[in-house]
Amino acid sequence: MKSLLSTILFFLLLSVNGIAQTTPSFPMINSGKLIEEAVKLHDEEKYTEAIEKYLSIPANDTNYAYALSELSLTYLASGDSLKTIETAQKGILTGKEYQLAFYLNLGNAYDLADSLEKSIEAYTKGSEIFPYAHRFYYEMGVAYSKHHNDTAAFRCFTKSVRMNPFHPSSHYQLARLAARNNKFTQALLAYQMFLLLESSSNRSLSALIEIEKIAGGNYEVSMDSIVALPSSPELFSDIEEIIRSKTALNEKYKTNVKLQYLSIVKPLQAMNEMLEYKSSDKDFWMQTYVNLFSALWKQGHFEGEMYHIFTGFTEPAVVKAIKGNKSKVDNMIAFASDFMTKNAPRENLVVNGKEYSLPTQYYNNYYLKSIGEYNKLAKMNTGEWIYFHPNGNIQNHMTYNQKGNLDGEWTYFSPNGSLKKRAMFSDGKLSGVYEAFYANGQLQEKENFVNDEIEGPVEYYFSTGVKNAEVHYKKGKRDGIEKVYYPNTRLRREATSVAGNYEGSYTEYYDNTNLKFVTFFVAGKQNGTQKNYHENGALQSEGKFVNDNQSGPWKYFFSNGKLQKEGTFADGKETGIWIEYFENGKHESETEYTNGAKSGFYKAFDEDGILYCEIQYSANGIKKYKYLDKSGKILSQSELKGNKIEFKSFYADGNPNTEGKFVDGNREGLWIQRYRTGQISNEINFKKDKRHGEAKFYYPNGKMKETVVYEDGNLEGFSQKFYSNGSLKSEGWFAGDERQGIWKSYHINTKISDLDYFLNGNYFGAQESYDVKGRYNYGNAYDMDQLTMYYAGFDTTGKKIFGKDFVKGACDYESFHLNGKINQKTKFVNGRKDGEIVYFYPNGKKNSISHAAFGKLSGKEQVFHYNGTLAWERYYKNGNNDSLETKYDETGKILIQRHYLDDELEGEYTVYHENGKKLREGNYHKGEREGYFINYAMDGITVRCRLKYKDGEIVAYSYLDKSGTYLPDIPVNLKEDKIITYYANGNKSAEINIKNTYYEGKRYYYHPNGKLESDDNFLNDELNDVSMDYYDNGQLRSEEHYANGVFEGTSKYYTDKGILKKQVSYVCDQKQGWQFEYDDLTGKLKKKLFYVNDVPYEL
Repeated sequence: MKSLLSTILFFLLLSVNGIAQTTPSFPMINSGKLIEEAVKLHDEEKYTEAIEKYLSIPANDTNYAYALSELSLTYLASGDSLKTIETAQKGILTGKEYQLAFYLNLGNAYDLADSLEKSIEAYTKGSEIFPYAHRFYYEMGVAYSKHHNDTAAFRCFTKSVRMNPFHPSSHYQLARLAARNNKFTQALLAYQMFLLLESSSNRSLSALIEIEKIAGGNYEVSMDSIVALPSSPELFSDIEEIIRSKTALNEKYKTNVKLQYLSIVKPLQAMNEMLEYKSSDKDFWMQTYVNLFSALWKQGHFEGEMYHIFTGFTEPAVVKAIKGNKSKVDNMIAFASDFMTKNAPRENLVVNGKEYSLPTQYYNNYYLKSIGEYNKLAKMNTGEWIYFHPNGNIQNHMTYNQKGNLDGEWTYFSPNGSLKKRAMFSDGKLSGVYEAFYANGQLQEKENFVNDEIEGPVEYYFSTGVKNAEVHYKKGKRDGIEKVYYPNTRLRREATSVAGNYEGSYTEYYDNTNLKFVTFFVAGKQNGTQKNYHENGALQSEGKFVNDNQSGPWKYFFSNGKLQKEGTFADGKETGIWIEYFENGKHESETEYTNGAKSGFYKAFDEDGILYCEIQYSANGIKKYKYLDKSGKILSQSELKGNKIEFKSFYADGNPNTEGKFVDGNREGLWIQRYRTGQISNEINFKKDKRHGEAKFYYPNGKMKETVVYEDGNLEGFSQKFYSNGSLKSEGWFAGDERQGIWKSYHINTKISDLDYFLNGNYFGAQESYDVKGRYNYGNAYDMDQLTMYYAGFDTTGKKIFGKDFVKGACDYESFHLNGKINQKTKFVNGRKDGEIVYFYPNGKKNSISHAAFGKLSGKEQVFHYNGTLAWERYYKNGNNDSLETKYDETGKILIQRHYLDDELEGEYTVYHENGKKLREGNYHKGEREGYFINYAMDGITVRCRLKYKDGEIVAYSYLDKSGTYLPDIPVNLKEDKIITYYANGNKSAEINIKNTYYEGKRYYYHPNGKLESDDNFLNDELNDVSMDYYDNGQLRSEEHYANGVFEGTSKYYTDKGILKKQVSYVCDQKQGWQFEYDDLTGKLKKKLFYVNDVPYEL
């Protein structure tokens, strides 16, 4: 089996060699390799194994359509017509890239199933799409011949021959057709042509046997089934008489051909010497065969032809004879090839509605390769030329002038048939408009050429149609204003060029229009002051460039404006002392550089200003180092021995941090980093300072967090992420440092949540989402340019309930609830959400309102309770939460107030009891708890305890003594500890168990009167099992069930009189099933809602 493509674009997912790694739960799909292996198995007639490999290639793979085309061919070869039909029909829907093959295989499958009508219908449809493909007519002929409609078969075979005289199979079938209809001369002529074109196959031997039968009078004809094939009755009457009389087999009839198979050679010789070509006779046999073979005879090439048609034989005598007459064979082939190219009768081929009578070339699979005139003498193309991809689609269309230079319009098409490029040439040089296009037909690039050089504005566009950039040129060089834009149409960069070099100011902006940096160029080199800015507009760095190199003093700043780092550059390389600062202004580190490399001493300090690390560098890396505790005592130290040094670092608080080995200044082998508790945080292998091999990352509780594989610093191979309870979170493959192929994500209850597909790190093709019960509920698809192509939603039975196609990234987006009511309404513009985003409850009331500016949330977002009251309110800036965020209960009481900066918790954080009184308050910094957090009793005044945090970890606690004064901070052993605190009245207020920085086991809170307030269970820092809350009278307030930090099961809520007031069912933190609400006084049911995936329905 010959592949449809001699070369294909492999979707490269390279395996990692020689690296131990986690056993993958599913294979990485290297589709190119799989197809190659499957083709080989097909050729070995191991069809079942080949089919298995083809079926393992997912629908999102870039080679999927190609795999389907080969799969349909393998099903056909195996005799499975139904599977061939199913696969070909599926392939036709994938696009235009392999349509020719699919229609051929579909027709062949129907033929195999003895459905002539459907077979012809498939071939006809294919021939309408590819009117220049003779194969459809050939296959029609085979189908008609099989059903003994020889008149129709003859019509199709002759058309195939006229379209492609070099197609052996068409001549072979014509020969068989002529023989069984008692046209022996015509049969011999067609067999002779077949053997001229295909002399060493199994069919070649069959053809020679048939010739021998005909010449020897042993060919049987069923006279009852003969039809009158078109031909002049008297055309070959004399030759026919010689053949049937066996005169040529007489010993007296001589031949110069030195082969023992005279029963074949002599009849053919007799026929050929009697052939007389008449140009005025337009008979098919005359023009197709007599024209050539009479010329071969007259030019003395018959002997060469006879030796050639026996080249498939392995008998020593035949091989010797052929070898001894090689020059005759070669001369005959050269003459025949040239003669057929020039004189073989051809039917004009139709391409894009236009007829062409020009010479043609074909691929090995007899798909058309080119149409056009080649001047052998001048060795150049002339006139109009069309080239075709190996899959049958047009590749190039162009015109050459009499000098052999391109002249006029030139077009290039992708393998799927879409226009990729278009240009104008004048005498071999680009002259006029040049255009490039995306696969969706959108203009990608447009420019004008004058005498092979770009002249004027060059315009670039995104696949949505939005302008990407405009750059001006003069005589092939950038000259003038250059503007580059974001996909949201906002300006990204602005610069000016003169004669190909940037000149003057060069400015870049963030997509929120804030300035990113401004610098200056002189004659194409950066010179002068450059200022870089954070996205919030604050200065990020400032310094000078001299001839493209950073030079002199440079300063770097935090986004809050405080100094982060400062030092000096010389010729673009760090030099002298560089100082990094904490946000409190104290030194974090001091590093000495020489010519861009660390030299001399590096010193690291804690936020209190105390030195805890000192490293001395030489040209070969670390020379020696030491780590100190707060008292100055040495915790670790070592010196370079040869080219190696063992390294063990410590945190500023004296706890072990990292350990490993440097060789020649590079990290080598296994490096281990620990949490402050001593638990391993990660294990990473290095090779010449690059991550290489399997790397493992752990949670503070010691459970696996992530496993990845690196090769020379890039992510390569299978990766898995886990929840803190050990259950799988996601898994998939990396190749070239980017996610590739199938990636699976899971809910914490182990049910599949997402089935995604990636190509070079980007979503590609169909993506699937599943609810917490593992039911497919949403899907969408992305094209090569990251634009959504469609979306669809499904009910709990898998039935589609909504969906819509996108057009170049644009769509009026709507999704619906199970009851048919609107769920979400928004617009997509240029591939992103833009404008108002509104979600609704199934009863038509609003669930939330927000706004997006090109895919990024912007401005106020409000979320509402089912009763219509405000639940959440927050503000976004350029996609980031940047506000005081407030959460309310259904009565309007505040539950939470917290501050965000750039989407991270920053500043005050306050939580309230359900009675509206303060429960807890403290501060966050960069998303982590920092400093003191005070916890209050139900009255919002009485202090329960005070916990001190550093980088999100509890490091100390305290509580009020009887005088109302906080006790000195009591340090917490993060490895394992129990915190017990008391109210000022002496009653116990809290019991908290800590293990490896996590809440672990029981946590009790008490009311000031000594009664239990809450009884919680923690596992891996997450609420687990049952949590019980109590009123200060001892009455149960609530009973909530958790699994791995999320609601799971039935939760119940009571009044202080013990009356059930609410009951809710959860699955993986989502309300599922009935929610009941009861009257606080009577306990009678007053309201019920049925939830599906956290959405309430009134049933």
